[in-house]
Amino acid sequence: MIRTGKKIYFLFFALVVFGCGGGGTDIISPGRILDLSVEEVGPDYVVLTWTAPGDNGYFGGPVARYDLRYSREPIVKETWETCEQVLNEGEPSRPGTEERYILRGLDIKTRYYFAIRSYDDVNNRSEISNVTQTVTLDAFGGSGTWLQAANPEPPAGSYMKGGVNEELQQIFFYAPPWTLLYNYSPSSSGWQQFSTSLTPPQRIGYVVMYLRAQNKYILFGGVTGDGTYVNSSYYFDPVTAQWAPTGAGGSIPPARAGTCAAMDENSGIFYIFGGELSDYSGVRYYNDVYSFDPSTNTWTYVNASPPYPPARVSAACAYIPSLNVFLIVGGRDNVATYGDIWVLDLNTSPPGWIQIYPDNAGPPPFYGAFAFHDVSFSRIVLTGGVTESGNALGSAWAMEYTSDLRIRWVRLKPEGTSPAVSVYDWARGDSSLRRIFYYSMGDGLLYQLVF
Repeated sequence: MIRTGKKIYFLFFALVVFGCGGGGTDIISPGRILDLSVEEVGPDYVVLTWTAPGDNGYFGGPVARYDLRYSREPIVKETWETCEQVLNEGEPSRPGTEERYILRGLDIKTRYYFAIRSYDDVNNRSEISNVTQTVTLDAFGGSGTWLQAANPEPPAGSYMKGGVNEELQQIFFYAPPWTLLYNYSPSSSGWQQFSTSLTPPQRIGYVVMYLRAQNKYILFGGVTGDGTYVNSSYYFDPVTAQWAPTGAGGSIPPARAGTCAAMDENSGIFYIFGGELSDYSGVRYYNDVYSFDPSTNTWTYVNASPPYPPARVSAACAYIPSLNVFLIVGGRDNVATYGDIWVLDLNTSPPGWIQIYPDNAGPPPFYGAFAFHDVSFSRIVLTGGVTESGNALGSAWAMEYTSDLRIRWVRLKPEGTSPAVSVYDWARGDSSLRRIFYYSMGDGLLYQLVF
């Protein structure tokens, strides 16, 4: 419990009632707290204050303990036992002292009701206090608003993934039929469709990244229509609308699908992690990291030091430039679905993996989510994704991080209608305008989550 040091003094007489026959019995309950109030409110916490009663009415010594409760519904005597009970309210102070307690772990943008009662050392209890209420604030940086992109939309049910050109505010999609490409510009004409004569072999589970310095998109990996996993990579030139093999050198990653990727926008280098390969010998999962430098057209195996995260497919990942770390969260293998958080510290030689244990509970284990680095508010925003049971993870979650890599989960509550979520969806962030583009295969629509 946090004490402010503020004291309230008044003259009182202690009143103790003793029964007959010696020994004495305390039959006086602590006084009812009348001034419970909210001093401060944040996105996921409130600061509550009240004046400490005595163990005999408002006199005597300190009470033995407090029982602080909260609810999303108004608190009355009949619902007291169903309210959430706070643990470890701290040691009560002497009567007249101002008590102060910080209650954390609340949901954002939610109305809460609070009440308290106290007990003495023989378990006499006070009446329930006055009920105070407040609405928690939105997350730092906001929860955003879901907006549906302009019509006409691409074919419903298409498997589509792509990259975002932030400078031109365009999204490039590679989608079936594989000779057709889609370009979406939210600031001008909406969807455009164009064809190209040469295309890579059709595939799903691939990665597409926009390379700003080269003004090209790169396509890597995936699994083709006949079930073959590939590690080929292609450039797409949006000016000529033509594909070309990258001819990349270096340590090329083994064939895989379902890998995640994140880019260091300053250097133009992007990193990939994990994925899966299925062949005659069974399913193999990866926990390796490769980087691609488009300035040299070279792949590099990142020889990281242990401990390693478990191998997995369909993780979410992000690069945090201010800390020079590559972060992964979630994913699955054929046994488990993961909710753990790992960062690869690229400041050390060799780079080292560190598991991060967040300050509070987050979402259940998930896979297939997408990570957006909201640089302005030092947080990673997750959209999409499903849990182990196949249910949608939720509209959006955020991981707020500090310079010493402490992470706190916040469940966001965007306005508007959120997309239908499936494991085949696609999302990519536009950091310059603080928005996320989200293509839902479930309803065949493109959405924007605008902050």
